[in-house]
Amino acid sequence: MTAPLGASDEEIEAVLKEKQDWIRKSREKVIARSQKTIEEPALSKEELQKLAQKVEVYADKWEPVLGVKAISFTLRRMKTRWGSCSISSKRIRINTKLAYYPDRCLEYVVVHELCHLLEAGHNKKFWGQVEKALPDYKETIKLLKE
Repeated sequence: MTAPLGASDEEIEAVLKEKQDWIRKSREKVIARSQKTIEEPALSKEELQKLAQKVEVYADKWEPVLGVKAISFTLRRMKTRWGSCSISSKRIRINTKLAYYPDRCLEYVVVHELCHLLEAGHNKKFWGQVEKALPDYKETIKLLKE
């Protein structure tokens, strides 16, 4: 708490008493929020290399099947997405958090982003391409949401 320099101890205590319910509720919210947003530790150089190798394996597997070719794959720590694709530059970004998930999740994200090189949006044609490549993709999405 901050208080004006000239405030007496009695004035400070009075404000604290008056606001004690608000202070308690605010404190509980902060604690609850911090418990929900605990992040995984950053990946080591070796773990990043291993993840990059897996991405390369999946790209080599699926690019010829889908008939597309990405210019590059970049690993990035992302807060809200598992991957992203710049269609015009054919550059794909993969979330490093996928290192903590089963390999099928990484494979799904690679396929998903490669399918964007065929179809920009998430329309019926796009999901048809994903399903053709990975018939069980809906189960994998469930894993990613857990």
